[in-house]
Amino acid sequence: MTPSHPTAAQVRMPQRLVSEVLPAAWFTCVIAAGVACTKPGIYQWTIEGVGTYIGKFGRIRRPTKEYGRNVARLLAGLPYRLGKPDQFRAIHHALADAVRAGRVITLTILENAEPDEINRRERDLIAERGTLNGPVRKASTPEPI
Repeated sequence: MTPSHPTAAQVRMPQRLVSEVLPAAWFTCVIAAGVACTKPGIYQWTIEGVGTYIGKFGRIRRPTKEYGRNVARLLAGLPYRLGKPDQFRAIHHALADAVRAGRVITLTILENAEPDEINRRERDLIAERGTLNGPVRKASTPEPI
């Protein structure tokens, strides 16, 4: 009988398993001129023929490492997290589909952003080019009260 929730062992995915599931160069990373990877910033995933996704990071390992683990989990049929086994986001599915299809995937570290401006900057870039981010309010629309 399969448990209703995955065990901690099913959720953990050592880096060696990531390298067994994903090709070594499953994406190309480009760092824009002047960007310091030690500071918070904005990144963009581009999937050839599919679209772009904009995200923010506090630590560079989020886009460069954590997405790989999530995509590898999805491809290996493992759960997302212990308490949220089916909570992969749309970008994880799009990246996994791109890996399966052999599409070119590029991660671009676009810019640094101050912590008090990072959310606004992310929303602006999503409105400009985030085709894989889903429906987004226009950047000029005020937040609801």
